[in-house]
Amino acid sequence: MKCNICHETIIVPDGEKLVTDSRNIAVRDGDKIICLACSESLMLFDDKPRQIKPKPKPPPKKEPPKYKCLKCQNLYEGNKCNQCQTMNPLFIRKGKSRRKKK
Repeated sequence: MKCNICHETIIVPDGEKLVTDSRNIAVRDGDKIICLACSESLMLFDDKPRQIKPKPKPPPKKEPPKYKCLKCQNLYEGNKCNQCQTMNPLFIRKGKSRRKKK
């Protein structure tokens, strides 16, 4: 059998024989039978239009969380209440513990 493009002899692989030259293996391209090397070159220079993936839309911006004051029940943003200046317990940090000197 011969390749339709380069007219080189090709081998139709069947499960019984071991094929030593992988370049001469037959590949079906539509209704034609071509060799593996010609098939790879056709895939490399194929002019099929690429599908452009649409860019994902950025997620909507979230509003900053609002906290409820423990003393005056006022809704506020940040670490202090706007009315009574009470610190939010979630933002209070503990001081660093120091080792005692001997």
